[in-house]
Amino acid sequence: MRGSMYWSDGGAFSNDQFSQLTITSAGGASSALGPAVRVQASSEGYYTLTAAGSQIALEVQSAGVNTPLGTFNHQVAPGDILRLEVQGTTLTGKLNGATIITANDSSFASGSAGIAALNTTSPSAGNDWSGGNMAAQRVAAAYLTGAAQGFSIGNDAAVTTGQLEQQTITSFSLASFSDGYTLSTPFIAEAGVNNVIGQTTANGANALAGVVDEIDATGAASPNLAQPLSATFTNPAPNGRGTLVTNGTKPSGFPMDSVFYVVSGGSVRIVSEDTSDTHPQLILLDH
Repeated sequence: MRGSMYWSDGGAFSNDQFSQLTITSAGGASSALGPAVRVQASSEGYYTLTAAGSQIALEVQSAGVNTPLGTFNHQVAPGDILRLEVQGTTLTGKLNGATIITANDSSFASGSAGIAALNTTSPSAGNDWSGGNMAAQRVAAAYLTGAAQGFSIGNDAAVTTGQLEQQTITSFSLASFSDGYTLSTPFIAEAGVNNVIGQTTANGANALAGVVDEIDATGAASPNLAQPLSATFTNPAPNGRGTLVTNGTKPSGFPMDSVFYVVSGGSVRIVSEDTSDTHPQLILLDH
């Protein structure tokens, strides 16, 4: 078959959506195939990211008129994964997970996810198509209004809780992280974050030691109690920031690699830097 075609899933999609397709045969330079978003039900209108020969193109099709929005030079090969995302008026084209084209267009505000194709010579082919809704983006802005005072604004109905702490010391050394500390975590907001408590001592040189109890937030798993903690920390920078590395076996609920901030003579805050930690927790040390 020669000509052009487009297809949509026809399901219920939010305005912000994605479409993804794996190329199995690249075809020729005059044969284009790729994912489409906001496909219109009653007219030939959609956004598409198509692969043709040595180029990938982001385009908008409206009333039979094809308008380029951006191109990327790439010799299309079987196994290439094309993904097109749209959020608001922003379109993002991806190749094998990497962003290659971005553009803004307001031609279509809604529609369905699907596939678009053009074949004038040798055909292109693809499989493993998927389409769905984009996860809602949460954006927050924090404003300082005075010493240890501030507020935050979010773009959705989700509730953000926390506290604003003023750093009360201005000169830092290894001795700034010294003495016995009670280890705890803030209010647990979701089931993916575990509750951690314990007792620790920093020697004022570069060592932190103690015991840590970790309790599953859902109560489904047995707690890990009296876990030994041994960690080494660096000299704090002029802003009170340093790094902390756990030695030996890492206690459950405590990061292997983290950064710490000295807030005051009796308060230190630890934040995980572990790349595998998908639910990082703020750890509080106070005495």
